[in-house]
Amino acid sequence: MLGWPGVAVGQVEGRVVTVQVEQLAGRTLYFGIGRDSGLATGDTLTVENVEGRVLGQLVVKRATTTRSVVTFVGEVFAVTRGQALRLYWAPDVMAAVAPRAKPRRRRRTRSSSLRSSGRVAVDVTQLQSTTRFLVGEGDVSRRFTTSAARFRTTVSGLPHDIRIRFNARASGRFSTPASPVRNSLQLYEASIGNAGSRRPFQFAVGRFFNRFAAYSQYYDGALVRVGGPHLAIGGAAGVEPDRGNERFGTQWRKAEAFVNVEGGGRSGRYGLDLNLQRVWSDSSAPHWVLAAEQSIRAGVFRWTQRARAERQLDDGHWLLTDARSDVQLRVSRAVTLFSRYHRRQGAWRPGLLFIDSTRFEEMGSGLRAAGPNGSWTGEVSRFRGFDGTWTMVFGSSFTVTRIGLGVGLNGSGRYWTVNGSPAYYVSGGLRRRVGQGNVQARYSLYRTGSVNLPLLTHGADVSVRAPLPGGLSMTLRLQSRFGSFLRSVSAYSGVWMTW
Repeated sequence: MLGWPGVAVGQVEGRVVTVQVEQLAGRTLYFGIGRDSGLATGDTLTVENVEGRVLGQLVVKRATTTRSVVTFVGEVFAVTRGQALRLYWAPDVMAAVAPRAKPRRRRRTRSSSLRSSGRVAVDVTQLQSTTRFLVGEGDVSRRFTTSAARFRTTVSGLPHDIRIRFNARASGRFSTPASPVRNSLQLYEASIGNAGSRRPFQFAVGRFFNRFAAYSQYYDGALVRVGGPHLAIGGAAGVEPDRGNERFGTQWRKAEAFVNVEGGGRSGRYGLDLNLQRVWSDSSAPHWVLAAEQSIRAGVFRWTQRARAERQLDDGHWLLTDARSDVQLRVSRAVTLFSRYHRRQGAWRPGLLFIDSTRFEEMGSGLRAAGPNGSWTGEVSRFRGFDGTWTMVFGSSFTVTRIGLGVGLNGSGRYWTVNGSPAYYVSGGLRRRVGQGNVQARYSLYRTGSVNLPLLTHGADVSVRAPLPGGLSMTLRLQSRFGSFLRSVSAYSGVWMTW
């Protein structure tokens, strides 16, 4: 946790938000924010990482009061569970530099009422890295090549708002010096049901993510939810998928019950999700998880809280493994003040043990301003990792839609200390739309390490996205990292089609 202390989670300023990826499955991502944060089904989001680099675009598939389900628009970019992302979806903030999503074409099946939408893609990534060790002889160089094919589709138009969803990825990887070839077929989603619709009775069967419960996970099983928009109850039961390769698991069985409460009007809203989960196997005692998420919005004030407690297997006592609180106050049309707190203790997962490095505590406050020509964010925070040492963190980021010739500019910076040694990260990038595609370039500088051995790493990225004949699209990306002990160059090429 020394690399990126003080990352904001769930801080919203109108149509600019920094959020953490709660779960992902192929092209589907799950966020812990929803309509209370201004998101709506159909919104197109431009995505940056915390360093300020523009990654691509997402579109909101479904949004509840406090959660949302999104998917990629066009090119798929690398995202990991727990990663912090900055989202923009105001035309006056990013429209001038963000590529517009093409209207989705729908393919009709034999029945005129059925509709199919989805995406198919193939891509190849090549990476060459050279590592220099403090002790030893010479440099160690390796080369990796990974090829992948992805397919995702949703069939809708069935009775009772039932939909069939399928999402899978096949990949192969080899390296030099020679190592065993790693081929895999990963199934991210395969389900049928109407969960997420407005029906009073909702269900899902197959592999799915339970988006109605805080801190929930994937199931190979079934889900039932009964109720209306203000009060609903439900449950899910099944087995935990294999986390290593997304295959069907057989060891860990689980079940949970949940309650969803939502109410309010135009001046304010309130939402509460409460769930209790039980996980067990033939060789392990039952593990219990109690989780809750609450959101309050009253005029210009917003407050979101999340908490998870887990019953320990060794002594049976309950441990608060995660607690978050985010407060926002809009003081004017363009300016918002925010404050946050996040504490995490090593959380148990099926097949995994406690990991001390996941323990941290952070708190911070800042200001965010946005206008027709861009946005700026500044924050001061404190961070404490597993070693118990508090660190002050100073961070800022900005976006300018146009600086001339249709070029957009964005940048970010962060400063903290590591064992008494200064550490910082600065990054800046340019982006320009060319026809139906775009070109972007970015440079970054990262320093960490100790007083006697500082580590300095430079980075450069260039990418091009362009349409191809026949409804196809293409992305080419070249990345380079170079420093005292590590050098790497990677090239990515991908072609995809959506319908």
